[in-house]
Amino acid sequence: MTARPSTSASAPADRSPSRAPGPDAAFPPLTAAIVLSALGAVAAAAAPVLGVTAPAEPAAFTSWPLLGLLAALSAVAALVARSRGRVALAAGILIPPALLAPGRAAIDLQLLDEASLAARPELLLPHSLNVLAAGPGLIALLAGHAISVVAGVFAARSLARAGDGGEPKYGLFAFTLCVGVLVSVGLTAAPFRSTDPYLRPTAVLDAPPWVMVGVLLIAVAVPVSAALAISSAEPEAARGGLVGLVLAVLGLVVPPIASATVSDQFFITWGPLVVLGGAAVLAVLAVPAGRGREAAVGGDDVELPGQERLQMVAGVLAVLSGLASIAGALLATVDVPPDLPSLVNYPARMLLPAGLALLVLGLTMAVRGLASTLRPALAVAWAGVVFAAAIALDVVVGAVGVAGVEVGSGTWALIAAVALALGAGAAAGLAGGVERDEVDLSEPIRNDALFGPVGLAVALCAAAYVVPVLSAPDFIAPGLLSPLRISSWGVLVAMLTVVAASALSLFCRPRRAAALLLGAAFVVGLRAAELPLTMQRVEGAAVASGMWFAVGGFVVLLIAAGIALSRKEKATG
Repeated sequence: MTARPSTSASAPADRSPSRAPGPDAAFPPLTAAIVLSALGAVAAAAAPVLGVTAPAEPAAFTSWPLLGLLAALSAVAALVARSRGRVALAAGILIPPALLAPGRAAIDLQLLDEASLAARPELLLPHSLNVLAAGPGLIALLAGHAISVVAGVFAARSLARAGDGGEPKYGLFAFTLCVGVLVSVGLTAAPFRSTDPYLRPTAVLDAPPWVMVGVLLIAVAVPVSAALAISSAEPEAARGGLVGLVLAVLGLVVPPIASATVSDQFFITWGPLVVLGGAAVLAVLAVPAGRGREAAVGGDDVELPGQERLQMVAGVLAVLSGLASIAGALLATVDVPPDLPSLVNYPARMLLPAGLALLVLGLTMAVRGLASTLRPALAVAWAGVVFAAAIALDVVVGAVGVAGVEVGSGTWALIAAVALALGAGAAAGLAGGVERDEVDLSEPIRNDALFGPVGLAVALCAAAYVVPVLSAPDFIAPGLLSPLRISSWGVLVAMLTVVAASALSLFCRPRRAAALLLGAAFVVGLRAAELPLTMQRVEGAAVASGMWFAVGGFVVLLIAAGIALSRKEKATG
């Protein structure tokens, strides 16, 4: 990896791992990716011309040149990079549009289900409530997204051939991920306001089904794309990934801005402005992301960043998630008109203990003596925020169905808390993987003394999430046996995390096993706390059997953690 001086005139080109000796001969997948991306742009431009509905409804303005240009930006940028021999840069540009394509396809499928609810003035402007069938333009849109995915696959193949040119920029990871989350929050807001009675844009939680699914997929794909780009070991690929993400985001946010500009019936909201601001920051971050590391003094190879840096990233994200969770618990999650009774989102109270725990664990990641010991607990505790936020969001989704009720600021804090918690858990898990690579594992670790209590705890905890902890007449508690709702996914995430952490503790060193079990105990304890914290939401609330399973699992996990701590830890090399 170390660059060595050379007097040859071609030395700079030879030292750059992101430059290919022959653009087409050495990397044919990249050429295919660029051609496919260009075809996808043609399909995007053809959609409004062909008509996305039958009978065809005209768009609010002549949008095909704009849509074609936005879709072609990635292909043009990749073509320019490839023509200069910068293969990794070109490939990195084409990968983010592929990651966002499934979400965009889901949004477009709303045109097939009920086109009048799509709120896509760049594609159609309804003039009545008549049911519209899908037109040939919809096929062009879906084909374009499919082509983008295939182009991304070819680009990834060419990037793999380009080789490894440096080390990941983990120093920028936390900030880049936070900016990605900020962009996602902006994308989940209503893109514009409308006075047109036949076109009513909505935020994600009040959106029609396919739009909600698509926006949520995109909201996850944006920070994931940012994280994948900034963590790339190839500097040019990292820069290309961020540039490609910016171009893909522009393709999402520019059409509603253009619609609001050309029509006096549409008015831009804060969402697209936040997205543009975040995209600008990502574009700036692409500059340091594309810089290679200097060679170490003495010609030694540069080592990959250790677990301390990853633990610090996890700590920063955990602190931010904890603060967002507390804000979500204290702020109003819905805005209710004065003529309606006020709504108390009792489940949001669960975010206080969940957020405080993540906040404290995040702060301990800055303490050298505690970070490594408590990091496994953080790798589990993030699920508590997801669990609590999902139950609170269930109330919000039900409330916004009432006329006049709108999403409040607390809801956006909940969404941000979930995204940040996922990032904290991923960073903590990655730090654990790095730590295991540095430990002598020539002798397999197996905690035989924990098999009995952990097996019992797993059974109790699984039952605690399957069976409700609260029962009341005419009340369907969130759980896995009730109809699937947002809260059901939170319950599932919490259960799987607790079970996986408990099982993993059987093969960890004693202190790490104890931390995992304590984290699992906290998450299942939060399930038990659901009853006292939220029972005021329904009349006649009573304890259900899930409560006793949760308390039993909590106690057994604490006992197992004590057993793990009592065992002597073998010295590691």
